[in-house]
Amino acid sequence: MTNEELLHLRMFRNTLRNHKDKLTRQQLCTLKGLAKAGNLMGAYKGLKKILERKAS
Repeated sequence: MTNEELLHLRMFRNTLRNHKDKLTRQQLCTLKGLAKAGNLMGAYKGLKKILERKAS
């Protein structure tokens, strides 16, 4: 991974930490796995969808 990818991964993990109380353990592990595999856009999309469903 390049330095830029590592930076984006760290930023996503910080975002996950902020929403940790709204996620189940399985959702958290899934999103971390997506991000670690390099699919950050998918991880952000999944997080957005989960948070939208929790809000409604």
